[in-house]
Amino acid sequence: MEPRPTDDNRSVEEHLATLTLPDGWRPNQPRVLTRVQERDRRYRTTRRRWVWSTAAASVICLGVLAAPASCEAAGPQPCRSPLAVRVWSALFQQRAAAISGAAVEHMIQDFRESGSASAPITAEIYSDYQCPGCAELFLDTMPQLTADYVRTGKVRLVHRDLPLPQHQYAHLAARYANAAGRLGQYDLVVNQLFRTQHVWEATGDVDSQMIAVLPPSLLQKVRALVSADREESVTADLARAREDQIRGTPSLVIVANGKRQVIYPIPSYPLLKKYLDSLLVK
Repeated sequence: MEPRPTDDNRSVEEHLATLTLPDGWRPNQPRVLTRVQERDRRYRTTRRRWVWSTAAASVICLGVLAAPASCEAAGPQPCRSPLAVRVWSALFQQRAAAISGAAVEHMIQDFRESGSASAPITAEIYSDYQCPGCAELFLDTMPQLTADYVRTGKVRLVHRDLPLPQHQYAHLAARYANAAGRLGQYDLVVNQLFRTQHVWEATGDVDSQMIAVLPPSLLQKVRALVSADREESVTADLARAREDQIRGTPSLVIVANGKRQVIYPIPSYPLLKKYLDSLLVK
């Protein structure tokens, strides 16, 4: 059952309603029909609890249909940009070559955070490594978000794990990513997990995908940390997800102007960009 929308959540949606999509944008009609049918079935038993105006409902539907696939319910497989995959793959292969077999002397504590600590906006992204929509977000949208906002000091980015019950191997994948993060290779492993999601999700053989990006000596250290983890690395995020009333993945929590505001599903990047820009001028 979905939680009652809060005033903060409603304010986000009303704010998004004032934004306009880029010229020339056109909806994907087959996808529109499919997702509308799914939403109708999913919300039939709880729609009485929602109080929406006609105008707000129309805008929200548009935002949902323009957003990437999510893992709240089954949806179409994402269309991943070949160019984005090639660029990210080349970047992380260079990083893998640079680290060679050198030992890491200390553990990194804040590996899931990037950007300036004094950034006016903090963006917390809840994701599941077996979620197709999360893979689409990280491979296609995150490079743009990082270039436009994180590296420019406007947004501080925080990754949070939310393995969903229907995804058998998502917990294991999160443990590998967090173990690699403690050794300084978080982005490298996250990219590999999402890029090869269609391979390892069938059997849960996450370890074999690490061989392609980690030197043997470092992989042994990652394996040791995974074995010792026993889910501790995701426990805090699961508790925070319950507090934020997260409904599915990927979800975004924007922390700005003293408020935590949940955005789910995450809209298309042009619309998200306009929303972030509007917060920055306040």
